[in-house]
Amino acid sequence: MNGYLYLAPTFRDEFWKVKPETGTIVERYEMPGHVWGAPLVDISGIYGASTGGYVIKFRQDGSVVWRVNTGLGDFIAEAIVEAWANA
Repeated sequence: MNGYLYLAPTFRDEFWKVKPETGTIVERYEMPGHVWGAPLVDISGIYGASTGGYVIKFRQDGSVVWRVNTGLGDFIAEAIVEAWANA
């Protein structure tokens, strides 16, 4: 989206907005636990899931719009974000 890549580095508590031409990390989106997959990015924001069942919506500048803990565990949180991507 907007010419950037959104990547989830393995076993890190964040994902990144990366400028593909240079590989430069433009923005870091901090999560409360390890991020298992790349975030969902759409025109309204960026949605990430992490260990502990957290789902967070960010603005492009990295500020948090909302944060929820599903209480259902790591993979359910990731499944929720993936389902939104396919809705």
